[in-house]
Amino acid sequence: MDACESENAVRLAFDRATSPPARALNCFTTIAPEALPGLDPAAPKDAIGPIVVKDNIHVARLPNTAGTAALRDFVPEEDAPAVARLRLAGAVVVGKTNMHELGIGVTSANAAFGAVRSALDPDLVAGGSSGGTGAAIGCGVCSLGLGTDTGGSVRIPAAFNGIWGFRPSTWRYRHDEDGVVSVSPRRDTIGPMADSLAGIRTLDAVLAHFTPPAKANDGSRIGLVTEALARSSPEVAAAVTDAANALRRAGIDVVEIDASGMLATVEDLEPRLGTFELAPSLDYYLSHYGIECSVDELIPLVDDSLAREMIRASQQIRDQPNRAKLKHELDRQLTELAEAYRHLFAEQGLAAILMPTVPVCPLRVDDMLRDAQSLDRQRDWFTLLTTTTKLATLVGAPSLSIPVTAPTGCGLLLDGLPRGDDALLSLAEHLSGALTGILADNR
Repeated sequence: MDACESENAVRLAFDRATSPPARALNCFTTIAPEALPGLDPAAPKDAIGPIVVKDNIHVARLPNTAGTAALRDFVPEEDAPAVARLRLAGAVVVGKTNMHELGIGVTSANAAFGAVRSALDPDLVAGGSSGGTGAAIGCGVCSLGLGTDTGGSVRIPAAFNGIWGFRPSTWRYRHDEDGVVSVSPRRDTIGPMADSLAGIRTLDAVLAHFTPPAKANDGSRIGLVTEALARSSPEVAAAVTDAANALRRAGIDVVEIDASGMLATVEDLEPRLGTFELAPSLDYYLSHYGIECSVDELIPLVDDSLAREMIRASQQIRDQPNRAKLKHELDRQLTELAEAYRHLFAEQGLAAILMPTVPVCPLRVDDMLRDAQSLDRQRDWFTLLTTTTKLATLVGAPSLSIPVTAPTGCGLLLDGLPRGDDALLSLAEHLSGALTGILADNR
C-alpha cells in the first residue's frame, strides 16, 4: 500500500483495536500510543502498514509480559530483529497481543490478563498460545500479525479464529530467537498470521533469510494422513475429507498415507523434549535481558497450573547428573524422526501432507476456566489440541493452517519438507483454486 493508504489503514487499526468488539475478545495486553510508532514519511512505497505483535516478542518501549504478571514491568529498549525488519518495510505496531501464559499452553485462557476469546464466537477460546494475534486479525483490527510457534501456537489460534497461520522451517527467520521469550530453542520460531495467504507471503518475504531450498518432489501429490482423521471429531474429519475430495475433483493427486508410527513417536518424544528445554530456556532469557527474577522466583508467580508444573518438572531434569545422556538420546530420536519424515515424502512422491490443524472444534471458554486448576484436564487438552501440529515442529518442517468455512474454527494443516517453505506456500496457492467455497475468507 502507498503512504496515504498505509496512514489510513494504521489509523483505522488503532480505532478498531480500542473498539468494543476487540475489547470484548480481550485481544491486547497493551495498545501502542499512536505517537510511539509514528508514521514514517520515508516508509517504502509498498509499506506493510499496521501489524499486531504477540506479547512475548520485544517491541521497543512497550511492556513484554509474555502473558504473565511476573513480567508485567519489563520494558525492552530495542525491537526484536523480526520487528525491526518489519518496521523497515513500513510496518506500524498497533499493540501487543494477549497470549497463553509464558507461551506454555494452547487455549490463551489467561488468568493474569483475562481469557482471549475467538473472533468467530466469543463463547469459544481463541486457541494458543498466540490467541490474541489470532483474535485481533480475525475480528478485523488489521490484516497482519506475528505469533510464535513451538508446538502449534501459531496454527491452532489461526484455525480457531478463521485466519491463516504459518510456521516456517526452523531457523528460516535467522536470529528470530533474539528478543523473544523462548521455551524450546530447537523448536521456537516466530510465525506470520494473516487474513489471507497473500498476507502470509508478505510477512514471510520480509522475515526470511535466503537459504538453499530443499529438493522438492515433482508434482503436487498430497498425502492424507488417515490416522489424524481417525483421531478427529466426526465434523472435523468430514471437513478435511470434503477438502481432499474437492482437490481430487480438480485433478490433484490425493493419496491416503499411514503415518501412525511417526505420530506415536511424536506423542512420546515431544513432552520429553519440552521438559528438557523449558527451564534452561527461561533461565537464559531472564538473565540475558537483566530481568531480576530467577526461574525459582518465577514459579510461584505463574498463575497457569500446567505451566507451573511443567517448569518445575523441567527444573528437576535440568539438575540431574545424567543430563548429557538424556540430550544424546533426544538428539538420536529427533534425527530418526526427521529421517522417517523425509523417507515418507520420498517413498510416496509427496509435495505435502494434509491433516486437520486441530482434531476438534474450539472449546468453550467457561469449560477452560473451570478446568484451569486441574492438571489432568489441562494435560489432556494440551495433548489433544496439539495432536497434529507437533509433527512439523519436531522435524523442522514448514506448516500452514488454512481456514475453512465450516465447522467453526476448523483448519486444514498442510505440512511440507524442511526448507521447502516457498514450495509449500506456492502449493497452497495452487490448491486454493480447487477449494473455492470451502476456504474461509476473512478479508
